[in-house]
Amino acid sequence: MLERVKTSIIAPGNLIKYRNDRLYKVFLYMLFFGVLMTTSAIIMVLSFNGIDGATERSIENNYVPPESACAIEDSSLNCDDSKKHLAYEGNGVEFVIDSTPTLDTGDYGGLTYTFVLHEESIHAVVMGIAVQSIPISSLDSSLHNLDLNPSEAEEDAFFSAIFNTVDKTIEDTKPLWGTTMIVTNLLSALLLFNMFVLINTFFLQRRLKKVPFRQLYTMMTYASTLLFVVLIFDSMWQLNFFVFLVLLLVAFRQTSKLTLEIQKRLYKR
Repeated sequence: MLERVKTSIIAPGNLIKYRNDRLYKVFLYMLFFGVLMTTSAIIMVLSFNGIDGATERSIENNYVPPESACAIEDSSLNCDDSKKHLAYEGNGVEFVIDSTPTLDTGDYGGLTYTFVLHEESIHAVVMGIAVQSIPISSLDSSLHNLDLNPSEAEEDAFFSAIFNTVDKTIEDTKPLWGTTMIVTNLLSALLLFNMFVLINTFFLQRRLKKVPFRQLYTMMTYASTLLFVVLIFDSMWQLNFFVFLVLLLVAFRQTSKLTLEIQKRLYKR
């Protein structure tokens, strides 16, 4: 693998000698870079130990109280009306106060991590699935009786109770949501890489019809190494657009060198 990485960067034209590589080697090569592109997600999951200060301030500033009187009384939700109320949305997290008779987790799809307060429990929902349901009575006593329309004097205690509960729930379900996030990032990276290689291979084969599609796909995968590297760095550090553009042009130059080498050999024949 390292030899192919070295060749793709230093002399992409020589990648022709790998044109008959088995496809499993090609997929493993792409998987290697896909895992690297997922590194930032892996680090985020492993290092997460609670909501950060910026997120807490965002919740405090953007929390929307229910329109009607609503409170947790004796570890049970009691509201004057029966409806779903989105109390907060941001940073990939939602907090919903659901006072309807029946909880329908299908209403909370997507990759957003949703906390749903319903009757006597708080449900953590991801992709429409309740991954955990925690009885309010098992949580900190500060949440057993809590006015969801807090006055200014009650806000500090209100948000403290909320943050403690959210941190505990997220930490307890980290294996599930962390795995989901990492796998989703990995699959997205592989899809992105593969689409680029397939599109390039498709257009290149229209010009080089003598070369089998599988061989072109193999060579274009290796020739796209610098592109993979650029995308990996961009996912980690959000490169300046100008820098990203320059690196992208350099990456495309490598695939162009391979194309010219293939044409030259075919022409000689």
